[in-house]
Amino acid sequence: MRRIHFAAALSCLWLSACGQPAPEPASETSDSSTIEAVPAASEETAAVTDPVAHGKMLFARCAACHSVEPSKNGIGPSLHAIVGKPSASQAGFAYSPAMQGAKLTWDEQTLSAYLENPQALVKDNKMAFAGLKKPEERAAVIAYLATLK
Repeated sequence: MRRIHFAAALSCLWLSACGQPAPEPASETSDSSTIEAVPAASEETAAVTDPVAHGKMLFARCAACHSVEPSKNGIGPSLHAIVGKPSASQAGFAYSPAMQGAKLTWDEQTLSAYLENPQALVKDNKMAFAGLKKPEERAAVIAYLATLK
């Protein structure tokens, strides 16, 4: 009996941690036809309905090295107001010679190519990131970056 109470308590705790209400205990008189399924929010839905929010979520991968605060460089340069800026232009960041010589402008097309494969666009740059292979993920991150002005 104690094991059943312990398992029920764990189930309730787990479900509450997921933001879902605990299920009602089943009874012999319950009518399963009145139970409605609650659709789960998916990453694909977020990408379609709000690409900026999706991009902000995806940016969490970048936040280990990049800040979005003005002039706050980390392992990588701050990406605040990056859209439209020339490459290697963030003050106070030590760019690689490859990036210094790239002479790019971070428009949507260039950012997409760079985020897809940083080493392919600027060979020997310091960014140790394999890239975002899905075009919709790159577009979402760029949409988010474009809001940082």
